[in-house]
Amino acid sequence: MKSFLHLTVFPNSSDYQESIEKELNRATDWIRYSPNCWLIYTSRTAQSWYKSLSAIPGIKDANLMLYEVNLSNRAGWIKRSVWDWITKER
Repeated sequence: MKSFLHLTVFPNSSDYQESIEKELNRATDWIRYSPNCWLIYTSRTAQSWYKSLSAIPGIKDANLMLYEVNLSNRAGWIKRSVWDWITKER
């Protein structure tokens, strides 16, 4: 079963971004909506993603958090392009 996961890496570092996104290319779909935040559409668990992302050289010096997103309980605003990505047919 596929779900949305949220990934945050802090501090934001361009040193990690390319490696993170290379790894995220293994997901069904993903989007970076902020310099250090990604939404991932995947059948893999947060634990599985953590295992592969934590192998990125140097990333253990940063804070990395992954968690499932429940979009049925939401509030706030975001760019239309991000909302379109969230609601698109897959």
